[in-house]
Amino acid sequence: MPDRVIRDELWLSDRFLDLPTDSCRVTFIRMISEADDFGNLEGGVKRLFRMLSVCTQIKTEAATATTLGSLIDADLIRVYKVGDRELIHLPRFRSKRWYLARKVPASPWCDESTPLGKTERSEKQALAPDVVTTKVQRGNLVDTTLYQQEVNVAQGVGVGVGVGVGVGVGVGEVKARASRLPDGWTPEPTWLAWTAENCPGLDAKLTAESFADYWHGIPGQKGTKLDWFGTWRNWCRNQVQRRPVAKAPPTVTAGNIEAIRRVAERMERGQR
Repeated sequence: MPDRVIRDELWLSDRFLDLPTDSCRVTFIRMISEADDFGNLEGGVKRLFRMLSVCTQIKTEAATATTLGSLIDADLIRVYKVGDRELIHLPRFRSKRWYLARKVPASPWCDESTPLGKTERSEKQALAPDVVTTKVQRGNLVDTTLYQQEVNVAQGVGVGVGVGVGVGVGVGEVKARASRLPDGWTPEPTWLAWTAENCPGLDAKLTAESFADYWHGIPGQKGTKLDWFGTWRNWCRNQVQRRPVAKAPPTVTAGNIEAIRRVAERMERGQR
């Protein structure tokens, strides 16, 4: 298959940036290079695990299934079946080749009338539409529940996912999904009560405004948290530590008074 060009829009796409791990992003880019001219490629957890284990830190089939689930949730991939073959389609995939070829059977989201072989160079011919006029609505044609459970995996150093917990596809401890701070967020009464008790003197209103402004401005995965209350507690503690410490007024003692008197006498003699 030909070399692929990654469009600039990908690096700014919310779908891409909001993926939970760098291994998910590397997986998607790897699929782009593997897809045929219509954005379709062979699927299946076992096959994809063998493909991804050499270029990511995905080292188990369970972690592979978790990664596929994240890509499905973001609608970066769609899964379909032809006979016993499990296949993957990349929505919004584009190709500008003169010669169009298929590696795998066409997906339901592709235009089957597109001619193969040498044809007029057209971006639209190999573009799987992502509009309501496609003959199959957005979604998947196979049971993707195996990909929906997130496996609690250890994060490796650097890029991607480390060793998974559990054996088999979708087996493991289910963990909560990180989320962004909602628009219009305000701290709950229990949060304010904790702040008043543990950070006395801290202006909760100003703290909440700075907290929301900061986290709403963080893009992509870095702006997501599993425990926002815990993040709030750490934020408040840091605000307390950053407050300037009021300096105590100098203490006046008899010794200080005597020293001041002697300095005044020397200055008076020097003026005579």
